[in-house]
Amino acid sequence: MKYIKIIFKILILFIITVLCDFLAGTLYKNLTQPPEMFYKDPKIGLRHIANINKTSDWPEAKNGQVIFRTNNLGFREDEDTPVLKKDGAVRYMVFGDSHTDGVVNNAFSFSNLAEEELTRRTGKTYEIINAASGHTSLYQQSLHLEEWLHLRPDKVIFVFYTGNDYLEIQWTFIPHSGLDEKNQLIALSAENAPFDWTARSVILRVIRRFDNSVKMKAERINRYAVWQSLSQANYFKENPGSFERSSQLHGATLKKIKRLAGEHRFSLLVFVLPTKYQIEPETDSLSFPRLEELYGLSSEDKADDRVRLDFKGLLEKNEIDIIDFYDSLKTAARNHPDRPLFWNSDHHLSERGHEEIARIWTKLEMMALKNNRLQE
Repeated sequence: MKYIKIIFKILILFIITVLCDFLAGTLYKNLTQPPEMFYKDPKIGLRHIANINKTSDWPEAKNGQVIFRTNNLGFREDEDTPVLKKDGAVRYMVFGDSHTDGVVNNAFSFSNLAEEELTRRTGKTYEIINAASGHTSLYQQSLHLEEWLHLRPDKVIFVFYTGNDYLEIQWTFIPHSGLDEKNQLIALSAENAPFDWTARSVILRVIRRFDNSVKMKAERINRYAVWQSLSQANYFKENPGSFERSSQLHGATLKKIKRLAGEHRFSLLVFVLPTKYQIEPETDSLSFPRLEELYGLSSEDKADDRVRLDFKGLLEKNEIDIIDFYDSLKTAARNHPDRPLFWNSDHHLSERGHEEIARIWTKLEMMALKNNRLQE
């Protein structure tokens, strides 16, 4: 009887400890993490919550902070988006991941900078809608496009990021793509993700600090270098055949997007955006070599250039117009090494990076307009 009482007391103490830990972990999570900007839509995956307005301190930014704001439709725009465009206006829609979504104020994103410049230089009204959403791949972005086709864009731009898009198209916790026996694109529903106990437990957070797995060692070196580039390279190294599958999924998705462009009569353009790892590795000369050594990456394993060239091949095969920013951004980084094109803090495009994208894009748009006029 005595031992039963002791066991009972231990059990009660254990339950109380677990409950207190869970409550403390939940409180810590709610107090330390910024407000959510996304929610899981059962049909199209992660998408922005509408009418978000939150400010984050960002010492590298011009004003020392970044304002994350979404409009009535959840787009990264300060003004509401009307369903009907203005008379005589030219409407573009831009889809992409977090680099396009922007870790900058809306006014500093390349979508808004290009909109302002093209309106000024052409005398026409340009409506360039930033419909990007972080944590999405080309496939989820194609689902977003289908939802917004009623906005009747004249041109649709997809921004492909070489650092993790081939990895993220294989995510299964949101609606994702698959291939049938004829390698045709099929839609698959989100799979149930395991509950993240660590996010809700102070004790597990402490224990995790002593986790010496390769994954946790890499996160401790620089989680942003991992997320924005090197985890993709390591994934392909550890999972033979995964690169080829990503390539197939992207090829099938491009065929779908091109079909939509033909059916709904909009022109199609794809940007190919390189990574900090490719463009200005010297700005994080401590993290990149350590991560390469930890992952055991050889020159053949480094995936960013391989992804870029493979995806460009798919675009050319599908006869889709491309702007590859690799060479121009590489030149810009070399000419002004003191002005990084990607934030040093989290490796997303910086304000200057957005300015360069807008400048190059605007220049090419103006050249295309001039050529069209000459042909007419």
